Amino acid sequence: MSLRRATVIGGVWSYGTFAVGKVLIFLSTVVLARLLVPADFGLLALGLVTINYLDRVSGMGVGAALIYRQESPRRSAGVALTLAVLIDAALMLAVILAAPWIAAAFENPAITSIVRVLAVGFFVANLKNIPESLIRKDLAFHKRVVPELGKSFIKGGVAILMAWWGWGVWSLVWGQVAGGAASMVLYWALCRSRPRFAYDREIAGSILAYGAPIVMLALLGTVCNSLDYIFIGLRMDADQAGYYAMAFRMPELAILSVGYSMSHVLFPAYAKIQHAREQIRGGYLMTLRYLTMLTAPLSVGLYLVSPEFVTVFYSQRWEPSITVMQMLSLYALVLSLSGNEGDVYKAVGRLDVLYKLMLVQVVLMGPVLWYAAGHGIYAVSVGLVAMGGLLLVLRLAVVGRFLGIKMRDLYKALGPAVIGTLVMFIGTWAVRWGLADYGPVMKLAVSVVAGGFLYVAALRVLYPGLVKQAVSIAGLSRKAAKP
Repeated sequence: MSLRRATVIGGVWSYGTFAVGKVLIFLSTVVLARLLVPADFGLLALGLVTINYLDRVSGMGVGAALIYRQESPRRSAGVALTLAVLIDAALMLAVILAAPWIAAAFENPAITSIVRVLAVGFFVANLKNIPESLIRKDLAFHKRVVPELGKSFIKGGVAILMAWWGWGVWSLVWGQVAGGAASMVLYWALCRSRPRFAYDREIAGSILAYGAPIVMLALLGTVCNSLDYIFIGLRMDADQAGYYAMAFRMPELAILSVGYSMSHVLFPAYAKIQHAREQIRGGYLMTLRYLTMLTAPLSVGLYLVSPEFVTVFYSQRWEPSITVMQMLSLYALVLSLSGNEGDVYKAVGRLDVLYKLMLVQVVLMGPVLWYAAGHGIYAVSVGLVAMGGLLLVLRLAVVGRFLGIKMRDLYKALGPAVIGTLVMFIGTWAVRWGLADYGPVMKLAVSVVAGGFLYVAALRVLYPGLVKQAVSIAGLSRKAAKP
């Protein structure tokens, strides 16, 4: 099977897994939104701020190094397993000890025990990292279906049952831990070559030499992506953090998950052709085109229907989340467009480019979001959109120069999504205007159907060859199947 077709099929499996998993999470969120109060979601979000940093440091990047490293695969996997377990155990203990100081920073003692339990859950869940990395390295993404869906199912099921029994925020915490544990067990069960503990000084040095910069890069990325939660936690109460977390839930599930799922495929695929710059350029532009065709209509569509969506699925209790969700849906689009190039830099070993871009992001975003956090969660969401748009232009310019991409190449890649989404926005807005006197359920249903129809119709009329091209790229057409 060609690398291109394997990558595309891997992308389909990866996104399909993400999509179904996110549907399960969405359904559990709808139930939990009616069983719990905003402060419960806020406390979990603040506790996860610390755990997200742990996840980025997990194993000092040995999973990514294992994918990048092509020599001595079996021996490398054993060494990577040893390093990952030792490092993650040390991180878990450090966070357990530091939990009181973390809670003090957010001025909420309840966070102490939450962080400690989540730290143990972090260690258990991340025992899956090495078998998952081996599966990704082989581009065997169909094997990720059961572990990822099992994680979503167990996480949601445990959380709903415990919330029903009145456990409050602890239903969310134990749901998180149970989902991670289930995923770990399933990844080990499905991994074809199960590594055993081993140690080799030379291999360990090579793995850590690649993994350490990856970790620093991931930490910078986490700082960039968590400044909003940190500043909201420091300057507002748990209720506002809860409204913000719920507002971000749907943009993350529907839009950011597309980019996340593709990143799981692109990094190992680019790593296999790390010395073929022309092929990487073609892969980047193709991914940008089809990724935008998915995320642009989802983002703009969610922006339009957020008022009805929150009312119908979350209840009127969550009304303060509506305008924030609208802004965050646009920010999710910005993030999805600027994430693809990171896999390019990692695959070719140019992490320095990513370091510089993320440092610029922290320097520019930090003061803006700190100021915005003093004016409410909506101001924070507006600040994210404004600064994210500015940084997107910078990142596209840098990757364009790095890969030798011209403006007409970017226009060709982004054109179908931009034009199709514009047609969808205008048409759906007109339909919604005509439904002003109808209830939220009817308005939501008609808006979704009308938006989807207008977007697909616009692409079919203006870009009739796109579907045929997608089938050809995947190698699924009869012509492509011939030897």
